[in-house]
Amino acid sequence: MRKIIKELTVSRESLPPNAYIGDEFAVNLGMTYSAGRAFRVGDPRRFNDGRMMRVLEGTIVYSINLQTFSLGKDDVIVVPPGAVVELVSISDNICLQALSYKGDTTDRVLVASLTGDDVSEYGQGVLAIWRALHLAPQDVDCARYLYLSILARIKYLSSRQETLSPSDRSGDIFHRFLALVNEKASGSMRIPLYADALNITPHYLSSLVKNVSGKSVMDYNRQAVIQRAKILLRQGFTATQAADDLDFPNLPYFNRFFKRHTGLTPGEYKRQKP
Repeated sequence: MRKIIKELTVSRESLPPNAYIGDEFAVNLGMTYSAGRAFRVGDPRRFNDGRMMRVLEGTIVYSINLQTFSLGKDDVIVVPPGAVVELVSISDNICLQALSYKGDTTDRVLVASLTGDDVSEYGQGVLAIWRALHLAPQDVDCARYLYLSILARIKYLSSRQETLSPSDRSGDIFHRFLALVNEKASGSMRIPLYADALNITPHYLSSLVKNVSGKSVMDYNRQAVIQRAKILLRQGFTATQAADDLDFPNLPYFNRFFKRHTGLTPGEYKRQKP
């Protein structure tokens, strides 16, 4: 669990008094990021546990599984386990409230804007979870039920606030395409391979993705490959191992690809402090 919230703290002993780390939950009632934050813009991470984050002050923009989410005060985002999260931008005054949870959560990103009674009810719910976990005797079962109750409310609010109708065929294909890119992106993937997997023509896929997002199919493939390469390099993979894992034909091609899209060689990126 400590690895999952590495960007928030270093050890249990160094935790602020409003935070908790356990085997199933981690909670921080409010954290202000400084200029020396470890979770940096352009440095993707894979979240192994589910995350629920609320913006208390400021603004923040995330890329999560290749989708961009802009959040402001009292916006809540729920991130599913296994998601690739990259910080795009962050305001100087940002303050976040965060939960991470190993149990049942959601299989997709949820975003909701809290208003009215939902603002205080959400805050009270998170505080109740913190108290159940932080104060003796610890009550993990209570924390679990409280978390699932909050999650159910966020799911409801998110569904009410979604701008894309689930019946929109273009939107459905686009989200299936994003899921496919997150799973299959590599140095060898091409538009016809994505189109075949979606049972549509390459021309239709290219037009649809461009019309929905303004980006190309291969823009998404490149973004996913770079994110995955960065994660592998941070995990200790050599450039050769990363190139092989990402199905590049050879190491020089991978090196050129990585530097063209990041401005750094794989070795230079690895030497940066995480």
